[in-house]
Amino acid sequence: MEKVKNIFIKIFPYLVLLIFSVFACYLLFITNGYPNGDDSDYHFANIYDQYQAILEGNFSLISPYLASGVGVGKKLFYSPIPHLVAALMGVILSIFNISLLTSFKVVLFLSVYISGIFMYRFGMHITKNRKVISIICAAIFIFYPYRLFDYYCRIAYAEGLAIMFLPLFYMGLYDILNNKEESIVPYIEVISGAVLLFLSHNLTALYCYIFGIIYLLFNIKKVIALLKNKRKIIYSFLSIGLILGLTLFNIVTQMTLLGMDFYNVSEPVRMWTNVEAVKSRTYDCFSYSGFLNYGWLTGGFGYIFSNDNLTMSLILFIIYSGVAISLDLGLSNIKKLKYFHSIISLTLYFLLICLTINRLEIILGGIIVFILYLIINYSKEEVNGEKLITNIDFWYYIFISIIVLIMITQDYVWDIMPEFLLKIQFPWRLWAFISLFVSVLFVYILNSFKEKYAKYMIAVLTGFIMMANQPLLEKRLILQETENPSYRYEITDDVYNHFMSIGANLEYYPKNFYLGSGYNSLYNNSLYYNIYHEIWYSFNKNPYSFEPVFLEGEGNIEVLNKKAPVYEMNIKVEKESLIQLPLLYYPGYEVYVSSYVNSEYVEVIEIDGLVSFRVKPGEYKVITNYSGTNGMKFSMGIRYLSYAGLFIFICYEFIYINKKRIYKGIY
Repeated sequence: MEKVKNIFIKIFPYLVLLIFSVFACYLLFITNGYPNGDDSDYHFANIYDQYQAILEGNFSLISPYLASGVGVGKKLFYSPIPHLVAALMGVILSIFNISLLTSFKVVLFLSVYISGIFMYRFGMHITKNRKVISIICAAIFIFYPYRLFDYYCRIAYAEGLAIMFLPLFYMGLYDILNNKEESIVPYIEVISGAVLLFLSHNLTALYCYIFGIIYLLFNIKKVIALLKNKRKIIYSFLSIGLILGLTLFNIVTQMTLLGMDFYNVSEPVRMWTNVEAVKSRTYDCFSYSGFLNYGWLTGGFGYIFSNDNLTMSLILFIIYSGVAISLDLGLSNIKKLKYFHSIISLTLYFLLICLTINRLEIILGGIIVFILYLIINYSKEEVNGEKLITNIDFWYYIFISIIVLIMITQDYVWDIMPEFLLKIQFPWRLWAFISLFVSVLFVYILNSFKEKYAKYMIAVLTGFIMMANQPLLEKRLILQETENPSYRYEITDDVYNHFMSIGANLEYYPKNFYLGSGYNSLYNNSLYYNIYHEIWYSFNKNPYSFEPVFLEGEGNIEVLNKKAPVYEMNIKVEKESLIQLPLLYYPGYEVYVSSYVNSEYVEVIEIDGLVSFRVKPGEYKVITNYSGTNGMKFSMGIRYLSYAGLFIFICYEFIYINKKRIYKGIY
């Protein structure tokens, strides 16, 4: 029994966080579908693209499925990890006859739960293993509305997934600066957090790195002390090297293509990355915070969600929570009610909620408050009352929170921002960092109070965050009050038929395919016109039926196999010819031409944004493929070496350092 008790004590925090994650993700469980949003078609199409690729064993960087087969190179610009994770989950769960959409929902739920675990562990490190404080602050991070807004409203799946790794990255930085024991675990935390952030959402990662550097500058004394330890210097440089090595391929491909200024993603006005566009997004920043948007709710669901009604429900929730906690504390002093006081106060609490402000999110918020209250009240954990005034980390989180809030809400600051930071498009993306900074701030605040009253207040705040969640309320109401709610119930190849599956601005297409570009080909029979027309005027054909054409010369082309980026053809040309393929051009394409007398790779030419090549008179078998530029190939080799380096680095922890600890313990 003692062993069972000890095991339960160890897993109890994780069980609580599991329950809270279910509350935060309850929309995933009450319907077979998933709400549509701004980017739903884009992400679902890319998930299905990866799903098909895995089933067929196709791991090319050029998609054979998106845009009906013209070879979109989305993976060259955007890390495939978020969509790959959902697709892999779909393949695994398909064994149990679980749909791809359900698999996607499983990934979302796990991301929320795992992020809560990371935040809990971070809190444990800061507070020196005080579980109650760590649970409360992990709960705040789980319920903070912005990520749920990403998942349920914007359907900004990759950005929401990246939020999971923010606590891991910061925990690693904290441990490196504060752990006196020799260990590489903190460095593994930083490496994992930094790499997974970048491979999930590079813009979130970029800002996180910058904020991380500011954190190190705040702790410059600790950094200087670290630099006096030769072994830790080596670990630090190895970590930086491994982070660069593991992300280098994505950096190289993105920089190569952006540097060409050939694709729509390089167009600031079109991509909303110019100063004017970024500044304009500060004016509606609070509408995207994830907290209740009164105007939106009133317009969509009527007077019941007016400012007065919503505000009153928030106030009543706080009052009822305070009354219930005060009542329970008072009744607990009565000996005869030793085993019943919590039942009495809990019953009254939920009677008040159900009779006056009956709403699912408020009921769940009340459950959260009471779970945290009971944990606080029955815990024997002591807090030393650490002084905040001398804690440099506390002041860092205060400072960086103010800076980020200014960046979110004030347009003038973007006039002085470097151009690369304007890639954020929407300053309100930085709400993701506020969710982290607020959670960590409460770790320090609660750790400075010996009394339990501060914890009670934050427990009520946590429940308040749940009930003030815009995405949970809005999407539940759409589901319940709309005859045909805008929900998707399966992910199939029909997602390819939606224009948004390739992005609102054709981000990864050559610029000359953009509507109104005014581009005209030098060749009347170019495939450019057909593809342009299909994209903008009849985006509902799957697949396109385009065949290669002769732009110059004449002959016959027999297509044996076509699935981007691979085209296999038998060609016969009478004179030197220029052939164009229905494949979008990206540097790194190869065209292999073989005949009875000669075989060679011929130069790939970009014409009208499409892959083209020249051949001399003769009969040939032609095979096209995409292998990437030399820089891409080199960076991929570095990635594989970095995987090996990371494995060796981890093994070093278990072999050398642990052996050293055992030796010290014995002698």
